[in-house]
Amino acid sequence: MRARARLVAGVLVVGALFSVVPGLRAQDTGIIVISQVYGAGGNAGAPWRNDYVEIFNRGTGAASLEGLTVQYAPATGTGNFLVGATLHGTLLPGQYHLIRMSRGGLDGALLPTPDTLGSTVMAVNAGKVALARTVNWLGCNGGTSPCSPAQLALIVDLVGYGNADFFEGAGPAPAIDVQTAAFRLVSGCQDTNYNAADFGTNPPTPRNTASPFVNCSAPTDPSVTAAPLTAAAMQLNPVTLAATVAPGANPVSSFLQVSADLSAVASSGSSTQALLDDGLGADAVAGDNVFSASFFLNPGLVEGTYPITVTVTDGEGRDDVDTATLTVVPPPVVYLPHDVQGSASTSPLLSAFVIVEGVVTARTSGGFFMQTTPGSEDADPASSEGLFVFTGSAPPPVAQPGHVVRTAGTVAEPANPGSPSQTELHFVSAVNNMGVVALPAPAALGAADLPAGGSFDQLERFEGMRVMAASLTAVSGTGGNRDEASATSASDGAFYAVLTGTARPFREPGIEVPTVAPACAAFPLPCAIPAFDGNPERLRVDSDGLEGATAADVSTGDVVTDVTGPLGYLAGAYTLLPEAALGPVAGPSPAPVPLADADQFTVASFSMDRFFDAVDDPAVGDVELTAPAYANRLAKASLLVRNILNTPDVLGVQEVENLAALQDLAAAVNADTVNAGGTSPEYAAYLEEGNDPSGVDVGFLVKTAAGRVTVVSVEQVGLTATFTDPGDGDELLHDRPPLVLRAVVQGPSTMLPQNVTVINNHQRSLNGVADDSANGVRARAQRQAQAEFLASYLQGRQSVDPQEAMVSLGNYNAWPFNDGFGDSLGTVRGVPVPPDQVVTASPDLVTPDLVDLGELGAAADRYSVVFDGNAAALDHMLVTANFVPRFDGLVHAHVNADAADVLRNDPNTPYRTSVRDPLVAFFSFPPDVDAPAIDAVADVAAEGNTLGGAHVAFAVPAATDNLDGAVDVNCLPAAGSFFGLGGSTVTCSASDVAGNTASTQFSVTVSDTVPPALTLPADITAEASSSSGAVVTYAASATDVVGGEVSPLCAPASGTVFPVGTTAVQCVAGDGSGNSASGSFNVTVNAATSLAGVMSGAGQVGHGATATMFAFHVKETASGLDRGWLYLLARQPGHQDRFFAMLVTTVTFTTRTAVTFAGTGWWNGQAGYAFEVTATDGGAGKHHDTFTVVVRAPDGTVVASTGGALQSGRIQSRPSAASWP
Repeated sequence: MRARARLVAGVLVVGALFSVVPGLRAQDTGIIVISQVYGAGGNAGAPWRNDYVEIFNRGTGAASLEGLTVQYAPATGTGNFLVGATLHGTLLPGQYHLIRMSRGGLDGALLPTPDTLGSTVMAVNAGKVALARTVNWLGCNGGTSPCSPAQLALIVDLVGYGNADFFEGAGPAPAIDVQTAAFRLVSGCQDTNYNAADFGTNPPTPRNTASPFVNCSAPTDPSVTAAPLTAAAMQLNPVTLAATVAPGANPVSSFLQVSADLSAVASSGSSTQALLDDGLGADAVAGDNVFSASFFLNPGLVEGTYPITVTVTDGEGRDDVDTATLTVVPPPVVYLPHDVQGSASTSPLLSAFVIVEGVVTARTSGGFFMQTTPGSEDADPASSEGLFVFTGSAPPPVAQPGHVVRTAGTVAEPANPGSPSQTELHFVSAVNNMGVVALPAPAALGAADLPAGGSFDQLERFEGMRVMAASLTAVSGTGGNRDEASATSASDGAFYAVLTGTARPFREPGIEVPTVAPACAAFPLPCAIPAFDGNPERLRVDSDGLEGATAADVSTGDVVTDVTGPLGYLAGAYTLLPEAALGPVAGPSPAPVPLADADQFTVASFSMDRFFDAVDDPAVGDVELTAPAYANRLAKASLLVRNILNTPDVLGVQEVENLAALQDLAAAVNADTVNAGGTSPEYAAYLEEGNDPSGVDVGFLVKTAAGRVTVVSVEQVGLTATFTDPGDGDELLHDRPPLVLRAVVQGPSTMLPQNVTVINNHQRSLNGVADDSANGVRARAQRQAQAEFLASYLQGRQSVDPQEAMVSLGNYNAWPFNDGFGDSLGTVRGVPVPPDQVVTASPDLVTPDLVDLGELGAAADRYSVVFDGNAAALDHMLVTANFVPRFDGLVHAHVNADAADVLRNDPNTPYRTSVRDPLVAFFSFPPDVDAPAIDAVADVAAEGNTLGGAHVAFAVPAATDNLDGAVDVNCLPAAGSFFGLGGSTVTCSASDVAGNTASTQFSVTVSDTVPPALTLPADITAEASSSSGAVVTYAASATDVVGGEVSPLCAPASGTVFPVGTTAVQCVAGDGSGNSASGSFNVTVNAATSLAGVMSGAGQVGHGATATMFAFHVKETASGLDRGWLYLLARQPGHQDRFFAMLVTTVTFTTRTAVTFAGTGWWNGQAGYAFEVTATDGGAGKHHDTFTVVVRAPDGTVVASTGGALQSGRIQSRPSAASWP
């Protein structure tokens, strides 16, 4: 607590240390006395801000205050008297003087104007105050430090109170507390030098020098005259007793109190009744000295007169007594419960004082249910046979189930505005037992009694009666009463249910009946605001509503059977109060959300229900949790994030006190994940402070492990935005302004990262929106302005970047449809309802519209909270239309809304971490459909460098992928491969991890522009072998890089007869590409100096049927007169040819053993056929000699050609031929 530490009664004091001064009297000048002491100023609940001491002049003459001090010492212990205030001035007879002391806090009102300012810190309950004739400390305390005679002589007056060990007389004044002060009796006039007798306690009433004077001489007692206001009172009826008081004088009576002894006439309760003059209840006028009280007569009173003793006392200890006489008469009529209920929704006897008889069916802590005694029911099915009798506390013992009682009271219909009422009996005066009977049989509730389409008051005809439901299915968890500081909840035993088999009720559009809707935004045009029937199929069950019952903690889906008990209308709903304990229930079993696939990421929202830390923030109205409570809340939240939400990639949270608390949660989740054997998500926390009076804000937990999410920016919007309160001007718009996160989520290697913008919202609650007051107008205006602010913000971002993927999530505190007062979510989405359907209408501010992901899921899953048994969605996730193709599903994790509230006490479960269910959306990463970018390559030209073409090297192009960076490139044919002459196409391709492939092509052209390399012999010199010259042979060759070996063409050709002289041989070698090389060399033939030779031969070449027989004789002479003859017989299949030539025109010996000769002759008798013969003398005859012949027709056609080694015969050469045959 904020108050400073105080000394209080109860400090241990050893008995031997008490030092009491019996009969200590004020000194002769002591007409000044201490008249009042108060020591709890400023403490919690204190009526006054400061401690104070009041002194009073009870004498008949003026008294000087000069030289006097007020000194204070603790009630016990070693502390001595210390000066608390020094007095000055004069105090007149009957005048008070107020000394203000220190304070223990800031509670309470300011004191009346003090006459002296002091500084002493006084204890709340006990202490010692001395009025001393010295400005110095007394230096003693009268207890552990006894006062000497000299010190005692300085004490003018002394008050020890509570357990003080120093006081006047035989005992101290009474202990005091926050609400009481120690008062000297008779307005300060009484002084018997005995603190216990001179002081009493009363509410603190400080008096100063300006207060009325009090004359302490010749006092008179107060007087009282009493009488009942009703001359003749009926049995069980209320009676008002009035007492007129004349206050005493000298001094005037203070704290007048009047009481009456009602033991002979009252129905129940204490025999002493206080009469009040406060203008409330039975008292007509406050402060007129007429004191009044009402009470009920005991129903057992017989007719006659009865005395009532009335006593008045005042604060000065004076009193007076009077006796009033009461006359009792019998009542006129006794009603049954159905008479009181009637057939309408309101009792026909409303406000009437009645006597009702019936059998008690059940007891509660504040009354009992009664029902018409079996056999006395009426025939009207619309009138209930039950009635609740309100006693305000435990009903009298006589009101036991099965007892027939007669009771009296006033018929009432208590109800909240806009709700049905429950008929009750109030101001109950008596309950008399009339016998015992069996309880009425319960009315069975079936589907016909609780139809979903029925009226909201369809159970009115059973109100107050015993009913039975054969089977009920819970549609909410049992509620509780929370202690925020300890983060615990005590079960209130109440839950909502439907008859088993009835569909779960959901909140529907419109204003809930019977609330009357204000005018719509289109007024005065016709309005069409939808109405919500409240789902009258619901039934509230208060499992511990009856006396002695035990609370049943159920969760949604639990089934209880054979539930019997009275039906009341409590907490705004028809309520069944079970007579017997409900059977065991299964409890919650929500499943975690599915794990995201490898190609998915998750975005979640969680309203954390006033998540405060363990540190008091004096700047806001937060709740300071105890350290264990904070640890428990962290543990539960960590379990929920890890085991239920599966550590979403981005988690938007609402209602978290500050960044430190969110960082604590991040650290808890990270550490707990590792301790459980997992990999830390490495959550980073982001939160900005807003304007909320309690200090809660919105924030993000972002998964940063392995670079999963990269935060680009976090920005709060609308911190200083305002709206116009129609009744009070401009005000701040947002308590918790939206927080905008821009991030990049990294996917698998085959997918693109996702850029996403998440807007976290916590909008104004629905509290007050239905009020028909200035507060309701303000609430509706703020909600409308917040929705339009967010819609405009989202539209602005869409307009700037139509491709931006946005998620707007959070605690919207709005249904997904029009609630009749406003259409907040429709406004944000861009689909507001028309003005005739809503009280506050908004324009369409968003194009294209946003998509509510919650509406895309299964209808049974669309809720995040349960209000009075109605499932509803107040937490939402909206996305821009461009992001819908990436959406894979949304799951509400029903771990809180359906659970019993006491589960918040268990730190080892995630259940009931909040009243709201979190929601998780799954999105797929964009597929990587873009192939790598591959560099273009220029066509390549190359010169042939090997046989047939060239091995061509080229630079392989580079390729870069949007996701994978640099990737490998493969070319076909590869660089350095063989390329043939001409053009070839090279294809280079690159693939990324996702399998996307890009390629580029270029041509490689191999050209052959280099001619063959020609190899020629050096110049040749030969000797003529005949007059024609000489046959010269030579070797000429050519090699082409591409074409390989090529045959050059030389003229004259090798082996031809070169004439005598020098002949230039021209050679040309060409390749397949048209390149040619040329060269020449000289052949010089020198004239022969002698005959070349003579050769002759005969034989056979070839075999068998194609053999050729020959005979020849030739000679070469130096004079050129070559001559000779040739005969051939050439065999052919089926015939043989003959050739004969006598005209040999050319004979040339190329060597001494080789000759060539030519001429013409007759072929088969035909002239004009030419021949050429080459013959060699191998020197050894057969198989070594060779003979070759070619015969051509006159047109050049070859008619015979044969040659080879001789198969038979012989050729001989001679160096000279002197004779010619």
